[in-house]
Amino acid sequence: MSIPYAHEPLLEQVLRAVTQIRPGPAPQPDDSFTGLGLDSLDRLTLAVAIEQATGVVVTDQVLSGAASPASLARRLLASLIGALS
Repeated sequence: MSIPYAHEPLLEQVLRAVTQIRPGPAPQPDDSFTGLGLDSLDRLTLAVAIEQATGVVVTDQVLSGAASPASLARRLLASLIGALS
């Protein structure tokens, strides 16, 4: 797995969690959380769902800085890599 695509398993989990929170058309990686209809409570629910599914802790800093599923997955991966260094 190359580094640019290393976030894909996390991205799949994020997209799955978004679909559980807001059923409807499948979310796309670059859709904004706001455009998907996620409010602040939904984003917290998203963080908990990701943590439960992956064991990856979603910090407030990672969550608040992410505007889309793809950016959240990239930020999660970066936080994991940072924790390993």
